[in-house]
Amino acid sequence: MNERTQKIQKALTHLQNANYAGYFEEIGQITPQSLKPFLNQLEGQFIAGQAPWDFYQHLDRFAKKVEAELSKEPPDTTSSNTSKPNKSLPTILTVFANPDKDLPDLNKEQRKIQDALNDLNRDNLIKHLYRANTDRDDFFNLIRGYKVVIFHYAGHANEKAVELQNGLTNFTPLAKELMSRNKETLKLVFLNGCSTFGHVDLLFDLGVPAVIATSVKVADEQATTFAIHFYKCLSKGDSIKIAYESAVNYVSHDSSTSRFRKVVSTADKDKLKKDSKEFPWGLYLNDKKAGEQSVEFMLNVD
Repeated sequence: MNERTQKIQKALTHLQNANYAGYFEEIGQITPQSLKPFLNQLEGQFIAGQAPWDFYQHLDRFAKKVEAELSKEPPDTTSSNTSKPNKSLPTILTVFANPDKDLPDLNKEQRKIQDALNDLNRDNLIKHLYRANTDRDDFFNLIRGYKVVIFHYAGHANEKAVELQNGLTNFTPLAKELMSRNKETLKLVFLNGCSTFGHVDLLFDLGVPAVIATSVKVADEQATTFAIHFYKCLSKGDSIKIAYESAVNYVSHDSSTSRFRKVVSTADKDKLKKDSKEFPWGLYLNDKKAGEQSVEFMLNVD
C-alpha cells in the first residue's frame, strides 16, 4: 500500500469515527489541485456549521474521487517533507455561540475576523478554523489534528463558564483539552465575553502563557469592534501585544477610558479592581510560562 492509499484509508477511518477534522487533515495532503476547490467548499461547510444532512456521503464520494484522480498520476517519489501539511501551520481557532440569538453583532465579529485572516489562510501561511453555533462536540472535534497558537471564544460567559449551543458549560474541561493538545504551540487564549477574568488563574495553572479576558460586563457592539481590530492588526504583522494595544486605542474614544488599559503579569493581576470604570479587556501575562515572550509572537504575513 503506497503513501497516498494509506492517507485515503486514514481519512476514511476518521470519517467513520465522525472525526471530520482528521478527515480533512489527511485528504487535504493528497488532494490534486484540480479538486482543491471542491475540498475547500466541503471544509468550509464543515467549519461554518452548514454541512448538509448527507455530509458523510459527500465526503465518502470525494475520497473516492481523489483516489480515482490520483490513479491517473505517476506515484509521488518526492520527499514527504517537500510540502507543508496543514497541521504544521500556526492555527487560529475562533469559536462562537449564541443559542438565545441575543447577540446581534456576533455574526459580524465572525465574518470580519474571517475576512481579516482570509488572505493568510488562502496562501497557506496560517490555518484559520472558525465555527458558528459551537457546541461541546464541535469544540472537541475541531482541536484535533491542528496546532493552535491562538484560541478565540465569543459569546455569553461568566467567571466560571462559557455558553455553547448546548447551554452554559463549565470552562475547566474545555481549557484542559485545549492545553493538553497544544502545549508546545498555544500562545494566547482570547475570551471575548462578559467577566471572563475569573478564568485567568485556571489558564495560567494549565500553562497558557497569555490571556485576553474581561473584568466587567461588555457591550456586544464594543466586544465585536475590539476583536475585529485586534485580528486586523495581527493579520498585518503586528505582535499580539501591539495588536492588543492598538485595539485598546481604537475602542477608547476618550482619555478617561484609555488610561485603564492593563498589560500585567501574575504578580500584578491580583491588584486589579473590578469596577465599571476599568477598561474591560486586559492582556494578562503568565510570568511562569514566558508570557512576555509569547505576546511578541506575530504571524508570518510575507
